Amino acid sequence: MKGSKGHELEADVPAAELWKIYGTLRFVELVHELLPQVLHQVEVVRGDGGVGTVIKVSFPPGGYIRMATELTKAMKGSLCHEFETGLPAADVWEVYGGLRAGYLVPQLLPEVFSKVELVEGDGGDGTVLLVTFPPGTPGSEAFKEKFIKVDNENYIKEALVTEGGFLDHGFQKYLVRIEIIGKEEKTSIIRSTIEFEVDREHANNPPVVSTSGWATIAEAITKYIKEQKGLE
Repeated sequence: MKGSKGHELEADVPAAELWKIYGTLRFVELVHELLPQVLHQVEVVRGDGGVGTVIKVSFPPGGYIRMATELTKAMKGSLCHEFETGLPAADVWEVYGGLRAGYLVPQLLPEVFSKVELVEGDGGDGTVLLVTFPPGTPGSEAFKEKFIKVDNENYIKEALVTEGGFLDHGFQKYLVRIEIIGKEEKTSIIRSTIEFEVDREHANNPPVVSTSGWATIAEAITKYIKEQKGLE
């Protein structure tokens, strides 16, 4: 499982001035001086701060455990998959932008989702779907997801799982973002991103996150569109 966490701070200081510290060994020296509770000792093994420099960092007693504990209390991350379609973005969005993709998946890939039912909405913001896994799938039988963003101009859809499914298996947040990105020569990319947050109870044994299902869906829907247009 891979993931990432980010933080931004507006410094009100010219970038060049900040880089004089962050871009050299001065940064780690300062952290040790200013925050000994974070880094107990910093030693240069070799190098001068450039590419190839090796630094040995020592934590204060119990420091690493405290740091790891804080990170795992609310572990967040994201995974992304991209698939080049060979189709104009508008053609792909015709399927992904509304309810059609949800209805197509059980037809094209019943081994991924066996049924998708409309609970409320018309395919726009606020639409709720009930998605059922095929028989024999370990864990929950179904989950509900809500479209929290449908951007028909930029071809972006975000669906948040609100009940069941992934939330029953250690996730406190599970969001899927689909972006149809137009490229030159009338082709496009389907970018499928999963943003997740693991609850504290499962932080030390996090559930598996994978984009393989969305990769399979992207490929199957692309093939379907091409067949409908007589391109295959």
